[in-house]
Amino acid sequence: MYIQNDNTATRSLKCSWMDEPVSFTEDGTGRCPRDIGERLVDEFDSIHVHPTKRESSSTE
Repeated sequence: MYIQNDNTATRSLKCSWMDEPVSFTEDGTGRCPRDIGERLVDEFDSIHVHPTKRESSSTE
């Protein structure tokens, strides 16, 4: 899934429960597996489901 980080200074984020870090572009866009993205959205106020980018259902 695509996520959006309002803190655009963050280029990478890895929590203790993650196998791999999530990388973010200059505009704060990141892509990760749905379960990781949903947990990041729940745990961080600055991270949201990306407002315009969506994955096709076959790749989520």
